Amino acid sequence: MKDEKYLLEEIANDNGLIYVKEAEANGIDRFRLSYLAKENKIDRLKHGVYSLKDEIVDEYVLIQSNSKRIIFSYDTALYFHDLSDRVPSHIHISVPQGYNASRLKQRHDNLDIHYVNKDTFKLGIEKRKSPLGGEIIIYDVERTVCDIVKSREKIDPQAFIGAIKRYFSNKNINYRKLIKYAQELKIEKEIRNYLDVLL
Repeated sequence: MKDEKYLLEEIANDNGLIYVKEAEANGIDRFRLSYLAKENKIDRLKHGVYSLKDEIVDEYVLIQSNSKRIIFSYDTALYFHDLSDRVPSHIHISVPQGYNASRLKQRHDNLDIHYVNKDTFKLGIEKRKSPLGGEIIIYDVERTVCDIVKSREKIDPQAFIGAIKRYFSNKNINYRKLIKYAQELKIEKEIRNYLDVLL
């Protein structure tokens, strides 16, 4: 049993998560994982994902654990990019149009899901560390600014104004990237208006 515990610790990723596929590749089948969860030796988090016992689970990593088509965006990205002091009460993610998010909604009731055109879905993605140190995929700051400008009517006015002022007061703005994204997202005129007024 000690060997099995050691093996589980070895295959658990940096966040203490154990994926069924990785366990099976290392000789521990899904039935054994299910048994260990029933015996309270490991925790079952969701279909195909377990964690070491008493491990602090990184919710951001867990949300993205089964799909590379989930990107943190909007209020969540504003917070990660220090464009908002508010810790979002809901985690905002973007998925491509046509993505079936019904299971995701069932597992995580604190999600706001934004559906994005498939042509621009991957525009501006970057890897970043979550608050617990796990690697996550998020939209970069320029894409985040474009998204909130494009969806201004759906954003809290105070949060919107604060984020825009904070972004445009930064001395390290990548204007080229911002305009390129604005062109791709068909909001170049709106972005240029903010550039004219705030700079």
